[in-house]
Amino acid sequence: MILYLSSQKFGKKTTFLKEWIETHNKKVLLIFNALDAKGKEKIDNNINEDKSLLEEIGFEVTIIDLKEYFDRASDLIKICQNYSAFCVMGGNVFVLRQAMKYSGFDTFLKDISNRKEYLYIGYSAGSCVLSKELSLLKNVDEPIDFYNRGEIIYDGIGLIDYIFIPHYKSDYHKAHLIEKCVETCERDKINYKALTDGEVLIEEFGRENNGMIENIIDKNLKRIEKDLTEIEDIQAIDFIDLFPTSEEHRIQLDEEAALIGRIVKETERGNVYLLNNPIKTKYGELSLIKVRFFDETRTNWEAAADFDVKDRKALEDKVEKDSRFKYIARPDWDAVEFKTENTLVYFLKPLASEVYLKNWKEK
Repeated sequence: MILYLSSQKFGKKTTFLKEWIETHNKKVLLIFNALDAKGKEKIDNNINEDKSLLEEIGFEVTIIDLKEYFDRASDLIKICQNYSAFCVMGGNVFVLRQAMKYSGFDTFLKDISNRKEYLYIGYSAGSCVLSKELSLLKNVDEPIDFYNRGEIIYDGIGLIDYIFIPHYKSDYHKAHLIEKCVETCERDKINYKALTDGEVLIEEFGRENNGMIENIIDKNLKRIEKDLTEIEDIQAIDFIDLFPTSEEHRIQLDEEAALIGRIVKETERGNVYLLNNPIKTKYGELSLIKVRFFDETRTNWEAAADFDVKDRKALEDKVEKDSRFKYIARPDWDAVEFKTENTLVYFLKPLASEVYLKNWKEK
């Protein structure tokens, strides 16, 4: 996910946003809940101003009120899945953090954080809320339990590993409090970044270890693309096994999979995860993955995908004629394996998704 983090409004790097729109969906979801404690007139004025600014940049703006989705996270996610860009306005960071939690928007952000096609635009509190910890900001924003849920949330979303401090050395009515925050960070050696109004940070979350799973899948599908042209009538990708290169790598993959999905089956060969948000591939959306236990005999391939085909009988006929094809029988399914120097893929009957999800739903 690209993070466009501004101190005030959209700053001096809006050219970046215009260029992003050229290669992505220009629809953006505008979230104003940091202002919930400010009163309707101020909310409306700020929404109208930000909507106009975003439209000048080139976005098509839809306004959403997270309060309408409190305790209805699944409904909110259905809406969010239609957007690649999200803009979170400034206001009170503690009110915003509560609204994100109660609506499930915080979980949605974490789920898509490793996906490079998404854009998060935040300013002031909308940027601060991505920090791991918010308690320092109580010196600037009042930590109120605005929605009467009996808690103040000091844990941030955690997409950045520093405290974001806006309005530093700016014409801001709480400038002296911002100065104190910076002084505290310096004194206590707290990792922070302080921005003056107009300044913007552009970060890419998931540039290093985060996003490993999607990178492995992308690499594998590109690697096998040529060999797959020999298979007629591939309908869609159904499932993929990921092969770690070491036990440490397996732990990293399992940790990442747990952030972007949930375990639906613990098998003798590894954990099967249903992804919270499907990964888009050339062969359709992929929702089900398995992180295999480390096996040194499987290091020739980074992954093995399963595909649905229109005419599976034609593949079965190849088993006797072509040594690259092999028939495998298991208690719950049978498969045709296709293996070359570059490619390891399977065609299961029934599909892996049907087997794993049926057992999961029955539980």
